[in-house]
Amino acid sequence: MEIYGRVFNNLHYYGASTGRWAGRGFQLHNLPRASVEDPASYIDAFNNFEPVDDPVNIAKALIRPMIKAPEGYKLIVSDYSSIENRLLAWAAKDEDALELFRTGGDQYVDMASFMYHKPVAEITSKERLVGKIIILGCGYGMGAKRFVETAKTWGVHLSQSEALVSVNAYRERYYLVKKLWYKLKDCAVMAIQNPGQTYAYNRCSFRVVKCRAGNRWLVLNLPSGRNLFYMDPYVSEDAYGLVPGHHGTNPYTKKWARLKLIPGRITENVIQALARDIMANGLLQISENMPEVRLLASCHDEAIAEIKDEGEALNSQMLYRFDKHLCHIPEWAKGLPLKSEGWVGERYRK
Repeated sequence: MEIYGRVFNNLHYYGASTGRWAGRGFQLHNLPRASVEDPASYIDAFNNFEPVDDPVNIAKALIRPMIKAPEGYKLIVSDYSSIENRLLAWAAKDEDALELFRTGGDQYVDMASFMYHKPVAEITSKERLVGKIIILGCGYGMGAKRFVETAKTWGVHLSQSEALVSVNAYRERYYLVKKLWYKLKDCAVMAIQNPGQTYAYNRCSFRVVKCRAGNRWLVLNLPSGRNLFYMDPYVSEDAYGLVPGHHGTNPYTKKWARLKLIPGRITENVIQALARDIMANGLLQISENMPEVRLLASCHDEAIAEIKDEGEALNSQMLYRFDKHLCHIPEWAKGLPLKSEGWVGERYRK
């Protein structure tokens, strides 16, 4: 016997400092990625207390499929494709990378081709995997030491020298992204040193203001028009020069502390905040233009909703419209090549 119900209040609006939704209660953002063929049969087996092989891992793989549409409905789910990489290229004004996305190119293969000095057509699956790790790992300034550990989680074992070659290859191929890191850092430093003055690079600007309570804030104005705020900013110096910082809650210790705004962290804040604004805009577009869709949640860069089951052909048309509205480009993001990929089905999956 199946029991249906709704889960409420499991997303916290503006729960993250970048404005993103944060998970609460039933943690939709951290569900296991494992999957199984024909989850319904395994769910029936568990409900009927029938034996299954490897029950712990099977049960883990059934957490997502336990989320299902009510009878007569289907889930409609769509996920932005490489949205942070696309936004990173857009924020850096890297027209070559943007054109690669517009023409449907594979950024991982392109990175591997650049690194191994081989034509795109000759890149192997293993080389593409290395290109993927580089793209996903190095966009926010990751160094060689950490890259070794990151690659290891993907089952790729690199020496320190191989990791250094990989990191340097990214920074050479995407030199405009590297420039973005340090220009944003320099703007933040100048703004802290010169309160009241505005310093901008590309589509972002920084200034320091005082609130009514007398507290100083570093204000980062995003291309979307929204602001990020950093309390009681300061400038320190390390082996790499002047570094901006602020006071806030340490994400690991959960204690109040001085936090450095290293170049990669500033850039990551900008990109993740913009990804949030793109998602919010897309959800509003769906809400305003598709009243037949019931929005349920968002999970990272994924929109989740439900529709009445009208048959495969009509469901496919609905998905086309869903993707179209989700990828609506707001005026501030002109030139951003957005893409999403979705599916319609009974049970939730990754």
